[in-house]
Amino acid sequence: MLYELRTYQMKPGKLPAMLDRFRTDTIALLAKHQMKVAEFWVDADESKDRLYYVLEHPDSASRERNFKAFMDDPEWLAVRRRTETDGVLYEYVESAYLKQAAISSRLNPTLREQKLYEMRVYDVSPGKMEAIMQRFDRHVVALFEKHGMTIKHFWLDSDDANNRLYYVVEHPDMVTRNENYARFRADPEWIEAKRLSELEGPLTQKQESIFMKKAAFFNETKPTNEMERLK
Repeated sequence: MLYELRTYQMKPGKLPAMLDRFRTDTIALLAKHQMKVAEFWVDADESKDRLYYVLEHPDSASRERNFKAFMDDPEWLAVRRRTETDGVLYEYVESAYLKQAAISSRLNPTLREQKLYEMRVYDVSPGKMEAIMQRFDRHVVALFEKHGMTIKHFWLDSDDANNRLYYVVEHPDMVTRNENYARFRADPEWIEAKRLSELEGPLTQKQESIFMKKAAFFNETKPTNEMERLK
């Protein structure tokens, strides 16, 4: 399975219109062309005018074929004409292609919806991917759970040469996130695991956190239902 993380930087004031287009048209049309929207978030800081969603594809060839069919679909072209009478709704779109990390099989995301989702992106130091994945597997996942933080998704860049990983952590809110993360960083087990795993240098070159909230309209079961309707 190939996962495509798509990030849209919206034009000022256009985020509500784009969300409405996804809600009423785009998700169903993506499903029509065999592309399921697995997650959909907006930036927790609404002033950033940014949205993020994850598409599932069987493989890269299917992605290219299905996305072209979607882009050429007369129904989609009509939707774009109707919703872009004042110009396109976004400044730019970025795609990152991901594969599920083996560690995903042991994740246990919460059944209830959380208010805050933190996507963490690591640029891993050259040659250190195996070491950091071992650290997550042996220590970090369990320590996050110990301190009230649940990892919902864990992906690696589909191009191994990029040496990048992505994971999504669930939090009730920012205050709780900061309190839990402070306890995690002060935990003696984490301090020792970090020390031992970095005897030959740090495992990451850069870390980025993106704070998101679930788009109000998004229901993870909807794409499948819409696909059935469109058959």
